[in-house]
Amino acid sequence: MVHDHDALPVSRRSLIKVSGGAAALGALALTSRGWSAHAQDATPMATPSTCPELTLDQMKEIAKQFLTAWEGVVANPDAFAALLTDDYIHHWGLGVDSHGAEETLARVTTYMTAIPDQHFTIQAVYGEGDTVIVRWTATGTQTGQLGSIAPSSVTAEYSGINILRFSCGLIAESWNETDQFGRLVQIGVITDDELGTVGTPTP
Repeated sequence: MVHDHDALPVSRRSLIKVSGGAAALGALALTSRGWSAHAQDATPMATPSTCPELTLDQMKEIAKQFLTAWEGVVANPDAFAALLTDDYIHHWGLGVDSHGAEETLARVTTYMTAIPDQHFTIQAVYGEGDTVIVRWTATGTQTGQLGSIAPSSVTAEYSGINILRFSCGLIAESWNETDQFGRLVQIGVITDDELGTVGTPTP
C-alpha cells in the first residue's frame, strides 16, 4: 500500500470537487486588503495570483496521492482526475502518449480493471524544482484481458518509477516506466525457452 495516507494534502481541483465549486473557490482565492498611501510613499501592489504555489514537500505528498488514486481509479475516477490539469500528458512506458485527463483516465481504468488488486509500495521519493520522481514496487494479479495478454492467476511483483511535473498546483505531465518484462516472465507470457533465445551468444 502507499504510505502516509493521512499526510496527503488536498489539491486545488480535489477541494473543488469535494467541497463544492463556490465554497472551494472562495477558500482558495487570494485576497488583498484595500489600502491607501500618499504618493511619496506608495509602492506597487502585487497582482494576486489564483495559481497556487506548492512547496516541494507538498508536491511529494501529491505524488504519493497520485499512486493511491491510481489504485482506486475504477471505484473513484474523480479522485484521480482531480489531480491532473485539463491538458495533462502521460508518457507511457509502452504505447503512445495519452493527452488530456479524460483520455488518461480511460487508459488507467482499462489497466486497473485488468489488474484490479495492483498495490504500490513506495521505495523513495525525490524532487527538485517542479518535478517529483517516485520509485516504487507493486504487486498485482492480471485477472482480466489486457491487450493481447490473457488473464493469469499468478500474482507478480514488479518495480517502476513515475516522474511528475507540476503546474499551478496540479500534475501537468508524467512519465512512467514499469518492469512489464519482469511481470510477463512471472506470469508465464514469456517462457524460459524464449528467454534462452535472446541472450548474448557466447564467443
